[in-house]
Amino acid sequence: ETALFLRGSLSPFAEGRKNLRIEVHLQARIASSRIRPHVTILTDLSVSGCCVTSLCNVAVGEGLVLTIKSLTPMHSTVRWCTSRAIGLKFTNNLDPRVVDRIANTDIVTLQNRQRYTFTNF
Repeated sequence: ETALFLRGSLSPFAEGRKNLRIEVHLQARIASSRIRPHVTILTDLSVSGCCVTSLCNVAVGEGLVLTIKSLTPMHSTVRWCTSRAIGLKFTNNLDPRVVDRIANTDIVTLQNRQRYTFTNF
């Protein structure tokens, strides 16, 4: 009973990505040496990175720390940014079981409340 959300793609790698990503809606915090902790919304997640909404002015290559609830803060690098979103690459890939835990926890709000599993993919 594995369901995968692929933003309309037929293959998890159809967009040229190395890792499957899932759509989430989850409160998190970002911070850096020059940005005080700032509440953000995590909108998609993979083992190697994520996308967050933010109005912060950041630069590609800048280091940020992402914190999600009770998880250990995750060091990351800004890969891209727009006026409303930031793409982050984690310094160390997340264990797929951690991604499963985040994706399947009650703190994630999904339109279709599907179960996501990376470890069986």
